[in-house]
Amino acid sequence: LRMTNEYPISKSMLSVTDHLIAGITLLLNTFKKVAIRGVVGNHGRWDKKMPSKNRVFENYEWLVLQMLARHFRGETGLHFDIADGADLPFNIYGTRYLVNHGDQAKGGSGIAGALSPLMLMDARKRKRAMATKQEYDYQVLGHWHQKLFFKGIIVNSALKGYDEWAASMNFEWELPSQNAWVTHPDHGITVVWPIYLERQGVTF
Repeated sequence: LRMTNEYPISKSMLSVTDHLIAGITLLLNTFKKVAIRGVVGNHGRWDKKMPSKNRVFENYEWLVLQMLARHFRGETGLHFDIADGADLPFNIYGTRYLVNHGDQAKGGSGIAGALSPLMLMDARKRKRAMATKQEYDYQVLGHWHQKLFFKGIIVNSALKGYDEWAASMNFEWELPSQNAWVTHPDHGITVVWPIYLERQGVTF
């Protein structure tokens, strides 16, 4: 897909940072407090393969997050939590989340699709979390270009929408969307709904 990229990486970083600044500013004008939590994934890596050492710091996504944090420094209503590893735990009203990109789950070509590798990764992470007393209720990730919400795993859809790669992997077709849900102080996750970014072929 590099042949159809609109910009090279450096120009893309500047462009996406401008869009993110506008979106975060809109949130700040609407809510009193905003938390931005960021992890890096395989898309922004500098090398051909995702490294284990310096996974975070040799990644273009980390640079974008840092540029955002510097732009908004001094903004008292905004909190940045940028992971220095593959996983980032956080807590909302007692509901424990663990966010990562999702590229640590391998496979998915069988009849069960993404379910088998995701459940295997989740089982391993939960076992480690129990041993280190860092248990979580929900694992939140992306990477898989499809919207999933099952057994304590939340997977975000692809914001860019269906493309040649998704078609070549025979993924199910779905509209580009962003997951959204409400975490209740007493009941945990209650309302769940996707925010769709396209309707009848028209991008918002």
